[in-house]
Amino acid sequence: MKKEIKGFVLGLACATLLTGGVAYAASNTVKLEVNYGIKLIQNGIDKTPTGSAKPFIANGNTYVPLSVVSDLVGIKTTWDSNNKSVIIGEKSEGKPLGTPDSIDTDRYPSLSSNQSMVINRNSYGSLGFKINSDHHSKYNYVKLNYALNNRYSELKLSLGIDDEDLINYEFLRNISFKNENGDVLKQVSLGEGSVQENITVNLTGVQKLVIEITGNGHGVIDFINPTIK
Repeated sequence: MKKEIKGFVLGLACATLLTGGVAYAASNTVKLEVNYGIKLIQNGIDKTPTGSAKPFIANGNTYVPLSVVSDLVGIKTTWDSNNKSVIIGEKSEGKPLGTPDSIDTDRYPSLSSNQSMVINRNSYGSLGFKINSDHHSKYNYVKLNYALNNRYSELKLSLGIDDEDLINYEFLRNISFKNENGDVLKQVSLGEGSVQENITVNLTGVQKLVIEITGNGHGVIDFINPTIK
């Protein structure tokens, strides 16, 4: 069955279906012709919701309320009305790591904060910083130094190789998180176009955090939303 909805507000619909009553009025409206009667089948079981949360197809895309998908896949979602954002999974707590107190290097890298991050043509926002370094051998390095003074318990972030300025010749980056004694707290290896999300580094008792970057090739590393608490 097709039904034309005039003045259908996507932002309002998404927020209402997600929170079950808390509405966010979008500034833009669109007119859609929708096709209801879509079923959601999970492991052979019909789990199609009823009422206002029914899925539909419009302009070749299938629309399903985020709250329904959340229940099906077991991932928590919440509506942050203050920031007009949907939080998928756990909300990031703490404060931004920020740029380092000092940098030790033999390659003169460039570092920029809060710039667009794109990996494999997928956007990862702009929270965090990017470091552009040219490594010609495994002996080249960059060390980002942070004085933490035993004030924090953990660092959470995602890491990826940005699409920007990527020159492919056996590209590899090893990112090691170390304490003041050189002990490795966490190590991540990244190749061209790769990304690792939800990395946690234990900072308990750490006086100085050193993020050491080694590897081969020329490219940009994205430090995505690094948060310490």
